[in-house]
Amino acid sequence: MNKERKLNRGLACNSGFMLDDFRDVNALIKRLQSPGDKVSVFFLSKFSELGKIELWKASNSPADVSPDSLKPLLALEFNSIVNGEPFYEELIRTGFKPSRYARRLFRKSSSNAERARLHKALLREAFPAELERSPGRGKSHLQKHPKVYKLGNGKFAVYVRLVEPRRLEGKMQKAGAFKRELSTRALADAKCAEIDAELFELELARQLSQEEITRAKELFWTLLEPKHPDWVEHLPELVLHAEVTDFRVHTEELPTVDAAARLYYEEKVQRMETESRRNCAYVLGYIMAQFGRIKSNQLTDEMLIGMIEGTGPLKYLGKQWVRNNPNPEGRWNVLCDSKIKRPMSPHMKYNFLSVARAFKNWMHGSRDPKTRKPRLWSQRSIIETALNASEIAKEASIRKARSLNKDPIDFACERNPALTIPQVQALIDAAFVVFDGVKAGFFVHALWCGSRVKEVTWTSVASFDSDQGLLITPEYVDKMDTGRESELYENAIIMVEALRSAGLYTNTGFQLTQTERAIIQYLAGFEYSDKLTVSRGEAERKRLAEKGIHLPNCRWGIKFPHNALRRTALSMHYKLFMSVRTTEAWGGTGVFQEYYKRLVSKEQSGQYWRILPFLLKGPRLEVHLPAGHKLDTKMTKQVKRSICRACNTMKVFTTVASAKESESRATKKAEVAAHLAAYRRAYNKRLVARRRALKNAERIEEGVAEDSAPITAANAGSE
Repeated sequence: MNKERKLNRGLACNSGFMLDDFRDVNALIKRLQSPGDKVSVFFLSKFSELGKIELWKASNSPADVSPDSLKPLLALEFNSIVNGEPFYEELIRTGFKPSRYARRLFRKSSSNAERARLHKALLREAFPAELERSPGRGKSHLQKHPKVYKLGNGKFAVYVRLVEPRRLEGKMQKAGAFKRELSTRALADAKCAEIDAELFELELARQLSQEEITRAKELFWTLLEPKHPDWVEHLPELVLHAEVTDFRVHTEELPTVDAAARLYYEEKVQRMETESRRNCAYVLGYIMAQFGRIKSNQLTDEMLIGMIEGTGPLKYLGKQWVRNNPNPEGRWNVLCDSKIKRPMSPHMKYNFLSVARAFKNWMHGSRDPKTRKPRLWSQRSIIETALNASEIAKEASIRKARSLNKDPIDFACERNPALTIPQVQALIDAAFVVFDGVKAGFFVHALWCGSRVKEVTWTSVASFDSDQGLLITPEYVDKMDTGRESELYENAIIMVEALRSAGLYTNTGFQLTQTERAIIQYLAGFEYSDKLTVSRGEAERKRLAEKGIHLPNCRWGIKFPHNALRRTALSMHYKLFMSVRTTEAWGGTGVFQEYYKRLVSKEQSGQYWRILPFLLKGPRLEVHLPAGHKLDTKMTKQVKRSICRACNTMKVFTTVASAKESESRATKKAEVAAHLAAYRRAYNKRLVARRRALKNAERIEEGVAEDSAPITAANAGSE
């Protein structure tokens, strides 16, 4: 008995079914086992295997099993259905007709609690005789409706006994009774309806105007009565038919899927990051090509799932690039043949269904910016995806490793390596001198401050607090929208303060293009086959050589690994503290992968957190790790002395570099001037010789040459 009371109390706390809710257990089992009842078969399919076996035993040998012994099992199975996945639309397809109360709950079922209330109401309507409560059960624990009484003084009072304490306007009497006096019966009735709606969480019905009443009479008595005399008995069916078919009075006002998708891109997608924006535009191109001409309310989840599960090629809307003739719409102007294979891969299914679900939910829940009214262009999507992109990639990596007879973690380390200490040193050395060191802050934040690459681009220089030793990442910057504070090491503080003293630590320094990042990584020794990157990198190397800065010509023989900055920072931080929780709190929640533990060693981690660029290294400048490998985030005297020395070294370097650059420019200018003078002298010499040759040619034609004039005259005299 005590066990039964505990179970009953636990079920009641969860707002589920209690043991005494099952009025006729034998009838309920008989209905669940009847194959002709589609509703019962639907609910039986949601039972667990153990529950199905117990019900089968009870139906075959009812004499051996008592009904009371099956109540705990039925309560657990029904409560698992109540707290389980949504099934409203699936239940409608079986022919079940919900009540008006259930339909209203469905429209408001946005949270788990409201969905549980809907599921419980549907179960009570599906089995009304079997789940009906016994008369008189729990009268003292059930809230009764308020009533209106006429008092002796001619006034009217609203009276109700409250089960739970509530704050209502009026007088509270003994034993939880509430009383409110009003002057007229109409005011009392209105107040009674208001209190009743508040107690039972109901919506007050809107009072119809006289014009609306006249139109309603015309509709029912003029249109329905002649053709459908029994319409009064089927009002719920009429409303349900309108809801299932998505009936709308003004269907012509609904936009097409094509127009809705373009508006969705303008209002929602354009504010996303570049990668997310491209993925959304890619998926919307497929949806618009297949369903662009239909109305938005006609786009269903089944149509979207059928498109990705089908076979054969698909069409999609792409963009046609025309030189010097930009398209005003910008995208989705050319119908192209897709090379995608169907059915899609799990990764493609996840990306496609995620974007499609977000698009449908936007059509359902977005509001018009002018009227602020909900659009309700489509039903809310109930599409569910099994795995996210990271889980799909992880499973694919494990399958590949097993096919090669390798350990999955070691295989993941080979495919996703971290940067080595020499590579990190070469990268930060190049970042501090390339583009005059303006972009160095980006790599300091990505490697030593626990920031994602996309978060760095949104970070402000004011977020770096050297005194407290914290990098504050606000909610609008954090990828998880939670915000965090990351502790800093001495080397990060020294590098940032040195850049700040030289005026190189700015917000614009965090905004790196792909080409700028590629140039810095190329000069650090990583391979690039892009001709533009190589040519601009060599030009930058030549410019630095003129200033007297000679970067080591490192060649690592590999391309820069994808996401290497983030992966290196997290793996190095884990080896320093040997705590996944500490690393996730430092770098962001849910970012640590299992194979990060094997990427680096403790010796590499100790060297990593002491790295400084070659510009700041000196005999008196050292960086020490805190005792016990714990971060010392305060601005100590030693850190201040190191910062002063780094700033002085930075000033000396900038002075010497500018002097060498000026000297190089002057030398180059003198060389150019000497080259131009020599060229002019040679040109003038050639010009004089050419003019002299022309004059000689003219005189020869006249018979008087400059060199032979005396000889010709002597000859003429002798003759």
